[in-house]
Amino acid sequence: MLKKLFIFLGFIFLIGLLTLILNTTENQNRQRQIKIYDNIDKILTSTIDSEKTSLLSLSIAFSKSRSIQDVVLDNNSSLGYDVLYASTRMLKRHTDKKDIYIQIISSNLSVFARSWEKDISDIPLLTGRKNSFKKILQTYDPRAGIDLGLPFGIRASSVITYKNRPIGILEAILPYDSIVSKMRTYQIEIVPLMYKKYIPLRYIDEHNLVIYNDKFIIANKNINNNLINKLYQLSEKEFEKLLKNDFLLKDSHLYLSYQIKSTDNIKLGNFIAIIKESSFENFLERQKSIIRSIYTLDSSRDDIYLYAKQKEQSLFADIQREYIVQLKYSIDDKDLIDFEDIARQKLQKMSKDELIDLILYRYTDKQLRGEIR
Repeated sequence: MLKKLFIFLGFIFLIGLLTLILNTTENQNRQRQIKIYDNIDKILTSTIDSEKTSLLSLSIAFSKSRSIQDVVLDNNSSLGYDVLYASTRMLKRHTDKKDIYIQIISSNLSVFARSWEKDISDIPLLTGRKNSFKKILQTYDPRAGIDLGLPFGIRASSVITYKNRPIGILEAILPYDSIVSKMRTYQIEIVPLMYKKYIPLRYIDEHNLVIYNDKFIIANKNINNNLINKLYQLSEKEFEKLLKNDFLLKDSHLYLSYQIKSTDNIKLGNFIAIIKESSFENFLERQKSIIRSIYTLDSSRDDIYLYAKQKEQSLFADIQREYIVQLKYSIDDKDLIDFEDIARQKLQKMSKDELIDLILYRYTDKQLRGEIR
């Protein structure tokens, strides 16, 4: 009798032990997934915030342009297109902003001119956007964030004034493609999905794939087909679970979901990232983690300088021209000769107009004011 009792108790103990081990393993895996989710969230948020800051500085700078003020005062939308088109070409030639759009909104809240579209007749604004523009005209406060409208992406808006009177709004737009490309430099593939219900049919073209029972459109054009195929492999139930729980593990791939919210805190859709299980270690803040190598335009001068010093001695040669002005006040005396030599070589290769652009870039960055959400 006692023998049977011991066998029974031993059996219960083994079951309990196995259950404990399984629960512990499951909890550890979940904690790893949460850690990966949080780290990628930091990268995505930092990338978007950096782009918003840079875009807002451009918007403010262009809103002060005399040529833009003149075309608005003269009510010459055709010349406005020429000015905006030339401005975006200059940006593409002299900066890293290769995919940027600019438009002017008149003080009566209609589209006045666009850099990418000469014929702007019969182009209405979305009701929600009109309310945002009204606020800018009333408060003179610029703002930057993700909002509806074509192209889909980050939008930075600043008031255009003449003799302290608002005469329009200058809006700079950076498509989602830029965010997707920057995330790829961190070995992260994402796709922006936007709720179709918020988007008028005229805003949807053949480039915007529709997904999950016509609920979402894919809002970028530099699509990774492998990622899209992975998304299509999720059942509708699995996709809903992903949106609800923020992450889902299937077939050795971790699917992650991050909300896309407008400047008015309206949920517009979700960024979806997919990470292979074999790449998990890259996002767990271990040694040589990708997280530790990230720095952006939002980093301080000292942050960038310390990062540079940790690399090989020749890294100064690869510093972008925009950072030369930013770094010059943080260089140690013992490194100053090397830095100045490389900086002089880079600056001597620039034209007079490029040097002016570089100085104005830093000036507008220092003068940056506005609402970033």
